[in-house]
Amino acid sequence: MAGQEGNQERDHFAALAEQLAASNAAMAQMMTQMGQMVQMMANNNQGNGDNNGENHQGNQAAMSKSVQQKNPPTYNGKGDPVDLDNWIREMDKIFASLGCPGEYRVKIAAFYLKEDADLWWQARKVEFETPEVRLGNNGVAEGYYKSWEEFQGAIKEEFFPEHMRTHKRLEFEMLKQTDDMSIKDF
Repeated sequence: MAGQEGNQERDHFAALAEQLAASNAAMAQMMTQMGQMVQMMANNNQGNGDNNGENHQGNQAAMSKSVQQKNPPTYNGKGDPVDLDNWIREMDKIFASLGCPGEYRVKIAAFYLKEDADLWWQARKVEFETPEVRLGNNGVAEGYYKSWEEFQGAIKEEFFPEHMRTHKRLEFEMLKQTDDMSIKDF
């Protein structure tokens, strides 16, 4: 009996040692991937001695100038919340007409936020300018920046939340033309 218990205990410890070794190997792989991710982020942000970061910044600066030449509107976060939808639509048209890459859109659009909207941006910009580390399709950690679409969702939630959109939609649906109203007045 004692010999059998000793064998079971030895087998149990051997299994635990195997699990520990597998966990250590997985952790080492994750650390390697995180190191690669940090290196990739450093290359993107600083150019790492080559011109990749400078080219990216130069391309973004050129695109910013092209956007500026289209005289984009500003958005101040005040007044009718429909102004936000109009601002986003105008920015989308400008970005589309110039073929503006998605990774430039948030930073460029943020330049056209004023007053309350700019204060909101100052409080949230780290969230949009800091990459999140996500596991890519190939199993390697990748840097992911929030998209223009995610920016739109966040700013709408702040300045034109769902309950206000619902209210505006109901307001529109309840519009009625009376007999003494011209089509223009309606």
